[in-house]
Parts: sequence; structure tokens; C-alpha cells
Amino acid sequence: MFETFSTSALEMIDKALRIAKSLGKKLVGTEHLLLAMYQVEESICHFLLEEKNITYEKLLEVVNGLVILRKNESKEDTYSKKFQEVILYAQRLSEDLESEYVYDEHIFYVMLKEYDTVAYVVLEKLGLDTVMPSDHLFSPDGITVFSPKRLKITIIFVILRVNESTQNIRIFINHKSHIKL
Repeated sequence: MFETFSTSALEMIDKALRIAKSLGKKLVGTEHLLLAMYQVEESICHFLLEEKNITYEKLLEVVNGLVILRKNESKEDTYSKKFQEVILYAQRLSEDLESEYVYDEHIFYVMLKEYDTVAYVVLEKLGLDTVMPSDHLFSPDGITVFSPKRLKITIIFVILRVNESTQNIRIFINHKSHIKL
């Protein structure tokens, strides 16, 4: 399954496991994946959340403040059902976009679209507006910034009510996907 994942995406999945262990958890959830993605400075997750002045410490504080009830019958470290779904849906998304690999952008996009994950709750508790149109990403003035249907390599997800940094996001998309907008 993981042969289509980029090296950085695989490293984030592995990092999520290490973060969960460091927090004393045997079950790795989407919140651990969110924390792992943020730790990679080149990730779109880090870029967008940093634009909103969200630090790793703030993310961790919200995660630690949640009461998360999960059933885990395994004695070994394992991934939650939602974590597995996010990874599977990210893989399907990359295939739909005819991307050669699954990148962190695909994973983050799915995390933002899956409303019933702990990662989504964490982002909501931080006051982020994660509502996205299905086909386009719009800037606050209504101009289309990004259309995933035009790209083969990657997608982008959300303007977290970014306003003045719309140009920064456009440049970042251009840099990450190696295309011209």
C-alpha cells in the first residue's frame, strides 16, 4: 500500500507513531498525524498553521486537553480507524488527481475534509475555519486561487481566512507542485 507514498509522507506517518509513543499512547490517531505534519517545516500544514500564528505548543496543548475515548484491544502500537481512513482516502485522492505519489498535501486535505476526526476537532478548537468549496479554493475577494481539477500532481485545501497572505499561498502552491499558476 505504501509504495505510492512520498518519502516525506512516510516520514510523517512514522513521526506520528513516535509522537503517540512519546505521549504514552499505543493507538496512533489523526491528532498525532497533525502534530507530525506540523513538525515538518516544509509541509503545507506547517505553512498554513504558522500563517495563523499557531505553534506546535498550541496544537499539543489542545490535544492534551481533549478527552479521547477509543477502544484498543491490541497490546501493540497500532493506528486508529480514522487514521487508517485518512491515509486510504489520501491515496485515493492522489490517484484521482493522477499524482505519481501521495504527498503531505493529500493527507492534510483529507484531514480537513473528514469532520469526524480528532485532528479536525483540534483545528476547530484553535478557531480555524476549515470550510472548503469542493472544486475551487477562493480568496476573500472571490477570485479563484486554485482549482484541483487543473493539476496532476497535488492539491491544496483551505484558506484559513488568510486574507493578506493569499499571494503567499499561491507562491507556496507553485513551489510545492512545480507548476505555473
